[in-house]
Amino acid sequence: MVDHTTDPLGRPAMALRFPYDGGTVAEYDFDPSTLQVMAISGGLESYGQGAYTVYEMGIADTTDQPPGDGQWLTPPYADPLPSPTA
Repeated sequence: MVDHTTDPLGRPAMALRFPYDGGTVAEYDFDPSTLQVMAISGGLESYGQGAYTVYEMGIADTTDQPPGDGQWLTPPYADPLPSPTA
């Protein structure tokens, strides 16, 4: 368990790191205030590739609009996604 880290987008996170299937290390990043998963990374380093999945979650009043202020369960992101690294 890592109390203070960031996800691949640089958002503050808590992380759980463990060897995936006995091999490379996987990391699950959680929002420190809601404990919602924000990103999962790792697992392909043995193939010379990096990978991650980023989650952006919220509750909206309609499917026509994204969540507004106070409706996000994880911090939203606006910048382009960084390239994964091995």
